[in-house]
Amino acid sequence: MRILEKPSTILFSNTFISLFTPSRRFSTPSRRFSTPSRRFSTPSRRFSTPSNLLSMCVEKIEIASSISSLLVSKAFLISSSI
Repeated sequence: MRILEKPSTILFSNTFISLFTPSRRFSTPSRRFSTPSRRFSTPSRRFSTPSNLLSMCVEKIEIASSISSLLVSKAFLISSSI
């Protein structure tokens, strides 16, 4: 709602505002998606720890990229609606 009140904002400022305000809304579904991947990464913890660290880093990168893509698409939708 805060983004809609400022029609003169640029896409970058929209992404910064959306990073602070509705990022919690986007982080909840990403946690739901990350739960099965954690279930698959549990046997890798038993075998070796560095591969587990690599898989955790890859999961965090995938989650961050999905959140950023959602924010960018939301910014484009908001800018096109304004």
